Amino acid sequence: YLSVPAVAGQDAAPVHFQRKTIDLNGEWEFKKKGENNWRKIVIPANIRESGSFFFKRSFKLPLLYRDAQFVLMFQGINFSCRVKVNGQYLATQNHGFTALRIIVAGHLLRFAGNNTIEVEVDTKLSQNTIPLRQSLFQPEPLRGIFRDVSLQILPSVAIIKLKNQITFSTGYQSASVSCNFRLQTDPDIMPSLQKNLSDLRLRLIVYAPGDTQKIVFSAVHIISRTELETESVNIPVQIQQPKLWSPAHPCLYSVEAILESGSGTVDRFITYLGLRKIVLQKSKLLLNDEMFVIRGIQFIETRQHYLSSAYAAELLQSIKSLGLNTVSWFFPPPASVLAKADSLGLLSVVCLPVWNSPAGLLENSGKTEMSLAMTQKLLALISGHPSVFAFSLGNGYDFRETRSFEYLNKLGDTVPSSSAFLITAGFRNFNYLSSTLPLDFITIDLTGRYPNRLDTWLEKWVVEHPGLPVLIDEVSFAFIPDVTDSESVSIFEVNQAFRLKQTIQRILKQPALGYSLGSMYDWRGTYLTLFSPRAPQKGLFPFGIASVEGTPRMAWNMIQNLNSGKQDQFSFQKPDLPVSQSTVFIFSGFVIILFFLYFFRKDHRLRGNLIRVFSRPAGFHLELKEGRKVPLGISVVVLITEIMAWALIFVSFFYFFRKHPLFDFWLAEIIPLEKIHLLLIYMAWQPIFGLLGFSLLFGIITFLLVGYVQGLSIISGAGLSMRNVFTFLTWEGSIFIFLLPPALVFYRLLFFKILLIPLLLLLFLFSLWYFYRLFIGVITIFTLPGWQAFLYVYLVPFILLLIVFLLMDHSRSLYAHSEYLFHVWQSGF
Repeated sequence: YLSVPAVAGQDAAPVHFQRKTIDLNGEWEFKKKGENNWRKIVIPANIRESGSFFFKRSFKLPLLYRDAQFVLMFQGINFSCRVKVNGQYLATQNHGFTALRIIVAGHLLRFAGNNTIEVEVDTKLSQNTIPLRQSLFQPEPLRGIFRDVSLQILPSVAIIKLKNQITFSTGYQSASVSCNFRLQTDPDIMPSLQKNLSDLRLRLIVYAPGDTQKIVFSAVHIISRTELETESVNIPVQIQQPKLWSPAHPCLYSVEAILESGSGTVDRFITYLGLRKIVLQKSKLLLNDEMFVIRGIQFIETRQHYLSSAYAAELLQSIKSLGLNTVSWFFPPPASVLAKADSLGLLSVVCLPVWNSPAGLLENSGKTEMSLAMTQKLLALISGHPSVFAFSLGNGYDFRETRSFEYLNKLGDTVPSSSAFLITAGFRNFNYLSSTLPLDFITIDLTGRYPNRLDTWLEKWVVEHPGLPVLIDEVSFAFIPDVTDSESVSIFEVNQAFRLKQTIQRILKQPALGYSLGSMYDWRGTYLTLFSPRAPQKGLFPFGIASVEGTPRMAWNMIQNLNSGKQDQFSFQKPDLPVSQSTVFIFSGFVIILFFLYFFRKDHRLRGNLIRVFSRPAGFHLELKEGRKVPLGISVVVLITEIMAWALIFVSFFYFFRKHPLFDFWLAEIIPLEKIHLLLIYMAWQPIFGLLGFSLLFGIITFLLVGYVQGLSIISGAGLSMRNVFTFLTWEGSIFIFLLPPALVFYRLLFFKILLIPLLLLLFLFSLWYFYRLFIGVITIFTLPGWQAFLYVYLVPFILLLIVFLLMDHSRSLYAHSEYLFHVWQSGF
């Protein structure tokens, strides 16, 4: 069971002969809530399913550790969890991604038998979790116990953390470091320690970077009573002619802190120290007083790209090989990964994973409290890491949603002013601040577009907000249509690289801090997407400069060459667009028009009924009430024509917007059932099947309405036969026959943006007309007062649909998302 970590990071368990770390990874047992049988699982693990799960495993402790302190460490559990040891409740955490550190009292552990850890984990996303249940382009987060688990065995008095504050003299002749060591003391021995304070001291040794034989500072500090009680020891350190940390020269000083008493060494804590200064000056970033241009990339931890220690080292080396100097961690990384970034020389932006969240949901008090708690955890995570130059309060905020400013101000007020890192947040649209924000700089993302007005907006921004520089973020997301337009992977890669190069070169000429690429790899989203029509069940967003499997695209090589000064020989190629299937709409429309005209000309009863329905609707209703029968065949002809008109309109709409990000999101928002969502994605890309599918759907809806109105007939005592109910609904809908001509060319009309609102208004008016005709017909046929007809025709169906909708997903907030997406649409996305 015993193992020692290979790397001692700022939050890792430092290596020492007094300390041990029991590795609790490996085989665990788990089951879903409600199940009886336990199954085996290897931790760390990703649980793809949403729900409540129970995990457990046993471990043994040798008797020789009975006087030690014990800390149970979970490096990452998503999302909320409840932890027990030997049946005793220990802790709860209501957000994920950050480490959960639990002090386990010795009397709760067994030194002569098995100890059992039990963890209950809720993996569901909702409007109260971080991140939200669903946001625009949100990656699918890992779920369950997805990072390392260990039990740290510490001496009775242990050093657990080093925090430092660094100031430099003029010209960097010297560095003054205030080193704050946090202690953890066993409460049982505190009285005896207070009696023998003179026996407890802390010896501090600082070694030169890369040379543990050269001591640059040493001191011995006698621990006072106050320091012991507060478990905090401050030692000032002075380093002459310091070697500064930078991506080009990641110099780290080794720090050894030895806790001693009269009987010898109590504890030894080994860590490191990086000295650097980062400030903003107008629209420039200065690192150690030299101008620094950010050339970054965003990394998203997924099942395929899990941040194990071995993979993290490989990943960071790959980013360095691209000539990039910064990585943004959308999902907060473990401390061991930041330690590797410290040693390799990569700047980091650690993000609170609040992404594209509507202000209406951010106002939720529970959401704010959880965000505040997670912010404090992340501030503790980044402390002492020279690579972390910025902490992001989230991304995808909207300048027009001023309520989100209140959320940002609440978070910003809890972040102490620090010279160690900067505070930022990301915005989606191009506007100007109407109030101040607690930020050092902002990021503007280019998801889905490169607006021509970015250049002029930046120039004006620098004038109006000189103290708030801008970083251009998520740059490679601007090429969404290229993936779905082109059947040729090679042409897509060439065009992606070409456009990306143009965009980066354009950004570097602007008064901005630099750029950050959208993603290292493609990823699976929290919802299925229209953007992977050939394999929609994968739900892949093709935004990376490498595939989800890690295969580099041409853009990868282009970035390398661009940052090394080499020239690429390629130019934009016209995509080999697949043959448009829009002719299906015109052909189908003509067929259904000919179908209707054939029966209209042949059957005088069809013509007569149409005239009667429009010229004398009250007489038609009375005839149905008295039991008059209309030939079933002509009613079926009318129904087929109506259904096909609506099917043509819906499929045209789906086919036209199949590459539109907001439509993709809304499809996921209103259709949470995966199988139906998959079917709709397929129908959006295959109009023939779409026409068949929507025709069947509208036919089913018609027969459901027949059943509802038949029930109303029975309740009211009207005694209308089911055949006449069918006739009533079918012929009232005959107004939709007039939609057939525009339905035939509806897809073509959508290309004229000016016609979009009039077309939607036309459909809305026809729908109102239909329900008005139903309302009048119900009053006449069932002899009901107007208020009862209103109740049955409008209110009851609305309530039934609302109940079904809420049962499908009670946590949805359509109003909040509608407001947010309206602003996204306004910003030109």
